[in-house]
Amino acid sequence: MGQINISVVVCTYNRKHILQDCLQALFTQSYPSNKYEVLVIDDGSTDTTSSFLRNLAGKRKHFSFFRQSHAGMAKGRNLGLAHAEGNIIAFTDDDCLPAKDWLREIEQSFERNPHAIGVEGKTITIDSEITLQGKRTKLATLHIKRKSFRKLVVSMKRLSFLMAKTLISL
Repeated sequence: MGQINISVVVCTYNRKHILQDCLQALFTQSYPSNKYEVLVIDDGSTDTTSSFLRNLAGKRKHFSFFRQSHAGMAKGRNLGLAHAEGNIIAFTDDDCLPAKDWLREIEQSFERNPHAIGVEGKTITIDSEITLQGKRTKLATLHIKRKSFRKLVVSMKRLSFLMAKTLISL
């Protein structure tokens, strides 16, 4: 079994019906399944999301979920980061459907640009799938090398400046 290279962190709250599609897209990546993990952070869901995730965790390798009190996406991403094993951390949202080669493209972007500390991906929005209530939207994602992440989170002003200078588009 290979070492985990990419950790995918997905935060969710009461959106099992949308999360299922996101996870299906993540589980069918063209990237080797033994080289990435998927971590879902349940932000205190009150629907059937937690039981769905608990059941799924018993069936899937390299999948885990963590539950927190309803504390928001930032705390959820930090929780995911704390448990991530990969050298690259990829964040996506529960209403996104990553392309089949998403993880492979992330890895190749870092290989082509060894000094990059982060990459951002192209986001394709399907107008017919956008809703005001957030049922299905396509949002930008950010992927960061683990060793650089802690250095970046110094202050939000510096973070914005540093990211503008070091981000590579896929």
